[in-house]
Amino acid sequence: MYTVNGCVFCKVSPQIMLKSTPFFHVIADPYPIIRGHIMIISRQHYGCCGELDTQAFIALNHLREQVEKIYKARYGRFVCYEHGRAGSCTNLSGTSECHHMHLHFLPILVDLHRLIDEKITRYRIEFPDLSNLYNTYGNYLLTGNATAGYHFYNLSSIATELPPHYIRSKIASTIGCPQRANWETMPVGKSAYLDIQSN
Repeated sequence: MYTVNGCVFCKVSPQIMLKSTPFFHVIADPYPIIRGHIMIISRQHYGCCGELDTQAFIALNHLREQVEKIYKARYGRFVCYEHGRAGSCTNLSGTSECHHMHLHFLPILVDLHRLIDEKITRYRIEFPDLSNLYNTYGNYLLTGNATAGYHFYNLSSIATELPPHYIRSKIASTIGCPQRANWETMPVGKSAYLDIQSN
């Protein structure tokens, strides 16, 4: 299995592990924006969802559907997002960015389309379209929610780089928790280690 030394997602603490499959872990976000914030991360070191090979992507789509059903049953809503390779999960030794696929789910309903820069070209997609769009356009943002479905934001359509924690910052500000925009400045709290079935 391909892993990278120093990558925060290549070696995951069992304290935050909620579920494991042959291709993925489902983990509680150790720096949650709100209670119930989880991530699907690849066990192998892929940079983003769009990079997954065919077998892994099919498995991700199935797992994603399972997670969505749990959120809809438990909370009646969800928001999902991924920064593609536009956001790094950490710096390795302070010198190079590390990208490891992590798909966020939160039990809220936020209109991310209203928050994301309207200059970025957006496509309404079915989740399985993601691989082809990544191969065509490269870097992207991905958003989804229980009512609006999934959207692919083509970052090659803008000339500027996005600031770090772009979508996370938008969500944190919108729900009144701007101090949680940057996970790197947050302490790990006990609320991180909560099963999705907890309140």
